[in-house]
Amino acid sequence: MGGARRVCAALIGVTLLQLAGACGPDDDAGGGTSGGSGGASTGGSAGGGTAGSGAAGSSGAAGNDASQGGSAGNDASSGGYAGADAPLGGASGAGATSSGGAGADAGPESGTGGDAAASDATADVVDDALDASPLCAMGGQACKAYSECCSETCSNGTCGTCAAEWGSCTNSSGCCKKPALTCYKWQCRTCANDGASCLLASDCCSGRCSSGTCIACVNLTGSCSSASECCDGVPCNNGKCCWSFGQACPSGGCCSTLSCSSGKCCSPTQGSCNVTGDCCNGEPCTNGNCCRPVGASCPGSGCCSGLSCTNGKCCAPTFGSCTTQADCCGGAPCTNGKCCQPTGAACSGANCCTGSCVNGKCCDPPGATCSGNVDCCSGSCGSGKCCIASGQTCPFAGAPCCDAGATCGAGGICCKALGTACAADQECCPSLLGAPTCQGGKCCAKTNSLCLKATDCCSGACQLGDGAGFGYCT
Repeated sequence: MGGARRVCAALIGVTLLQLAGACGPDDDAGGGTSGGSGGASTGGSAGGGTAGSGAAGSSGAAGNDASQGGSAGNDASSGGYAGADAPLGGASGAGATSSGGAGADAGPESGTGGDAAASDATADVVDDALDASPLCAMGGQACKAYSECCSETCSNGTCGTCAAEWGSCTNSSGCCKKPALTCYKWQCRTCANDGASCLLASDCCSGRCSSGTCIACVNLTGSCSSASECCDGVPCNNGKCCWSFGQACPSGGCCSTLSCSSGKCCSPTQGSCNVTGDCCNGEPCTNGNCCRPVGASCPGSGCCSGLSCTNGKCCAPTFGSCTTQADCCGGAPCTNGKCCQPTGAACSGANCCTGSCVNGKCCDPPGATCSGNVDCCSGSCGSGKCCIASGQTCPFAGAPCCDAGATCGAGGICCKALGTACAADQECCPSLLGAPTCQGGKCCAKTNSLCLKATDCCSGACQLGDGAGFGYCT
């Protein structure tokens, strides 16, 4: 690389010298050129080069003027400017300096391309420029020598690949050598690795310099006593390097009990919370805990208070609050804001939508719309309405029908007349003939009760003879 820089410097030097010759007050001080390899002339330049960068004053050329005793290339003794003082910034007299040498001796020092001293100084300037702005070829670009490549590998005329600063890496061999990079935490960086010497914390990739040595920073979830110990600006929370509520978590590392969701630390299902915004996935914060709302998928738990996990979904159980039927478990109806058991469903109490649970089954009360006897608690559906069961009060005006075989009797009770099929004593209508009973599956009068005909009596025998048309059951 040094040779390439020297060539570069020489070319730039020639250009500068030519410019100096073009812009100086006198092209060659004496008007002629030297002969041979630097022989004296009447003011010519040494070695065939122009004398621009070391131009003499009025007393002659500063090059290899033999009339001045063959002074050195940029010797200012003849009254000319030394190279560094030349009007065009020529190099100082670092070339041929022999005070008594012949003019011919100065020629080789100057070179055939111009003043040697000027070339050396120009090369230094070019070196500084190249160092300040490193020039190297990236992977895949053409090369002749390994030194031309950022990776410092040149194979078959092509530079090898390498990762630039902040590029991904597994070890430092994958990072570019120009500038020298360190693979730290899977990124190529311009800093010192753990264990390397340091003066300042900023020298170290870890950001920690102790007793002149870079020391490792504490990784995510590691123990810490201050934030300065944690890697990559992670805060120290409760003795751990971790992110807290609401902080970004590009690679996880949220504090204990928190989860990283959608790039932010949040409280998971059943985790503690203060407001809904603390919870992951937009879950509500209910009674200080994040929970799954109605309709959310559930693995068996985590549903909000008052909900159940049924068939993998959070839903409202019987008597649970609801807005629509979809909120209720098992597709149960949502009636008056509560999930309930429909007509015909099994029941164990007052969990029926109708509020009536008879013989372990939800049924419709008297007056409710019905499609069949099975819908009604009374077992009787008449004209699309459930009838009143026998033995229950029945108003006279606009009263629903009484169940099959019953009528709304004088006492305001739905009851069945003597001889009508029954299941219990209370279904039978009371009468002046005496308290009836349900015997043998029909309403009948007991022994010694008044009767009008034999079928009124449970015994089947009615003895008439009182003259009023009544008899007695015998």
